[in-house]
Amino acid sequence: MEEKGCIKFDDPSGGAPVTDPETSDKDERGAGNAPGKNPSLVGAKLCQDSTYLIIAPSNTAGGSTGRPSRDIFLSRLDDWKPTTTSIHPYRIPLDTSCHVYVPLGVLPGKKFVFLDRDLWLCVLPLTGSATACSATEPYQRYYFIPRDWVGTSSLESCVLTADGTLFWPKDDRVIRIKCNLDFARPVVGL
Repeated sequence: MEEKGCIKFDDPSGGAPVTDPETSDKDERGAGNAPGKNPSLVGAKLCQDSTYLIIAPSNTAGGSTGRPSRDIFLSRLDDWKPTTTSIHPYRIPLDTSCHVYVPLGVLPGKKFVFLDRDLWLCVLPLTGSATACSATEPYQRYYFIPRDWVGTSSLESCVLTADGTLFWPKDDRVIRIKCNLDFARPVVGL
C-alpha cells in the first residue's frame, strides 16, 4: 500500500485534531489527548454501504485513570474530496458511546449498529444531514451474543452485512444470525 496523503480530522468536542498516529505525543499516562498533544488513531472501519467511516481515536477520560474514552466518530465519505485536508465528523453521543464495545457499522436508514458491553446487538437511529447528524432517541437492544461464543478473535472477526446479518466466528465454524432490524422489535425493560 502506498500513502497518497494525510487527512486530519477536527474533534468536534474541542480536543486536538487527529493526524498521524506514528508521531502523536503521549503524556506520562499514555494519554493522547493532553493539552497541546495529538491523540492517536485506534481504528477506522468502512461501513457496509461504503458511505460512512467509523473513526475511533485513542484519548483518555476520567483524569488520572488513564482508561481510554469511548469517543466514536462517523464521517461521511461523500465529504472527502481530493482537495480535503480536514474532515469534521459527527460524534456519537457520549451517553451511547460509553456503552459501545464493538462498533459494527452504519446500516441503510442511518442506523449505527454496535455490540454493547453485555454483548447485545444495539441500534442507534441517526437523523440529520451529512454534516449535522444527531441521535433521534436512545439506542435499542435487539439480541445478545452468548458469552461462551466469545473467543480470542471473534470480536475482531465478526462482520455485519448491509441487510443486518451478523456473521460470528465460533470455534471452527461461522454462525450466521439473521435479523431484519427494520421489522424486529427491540427488547424493552432491561
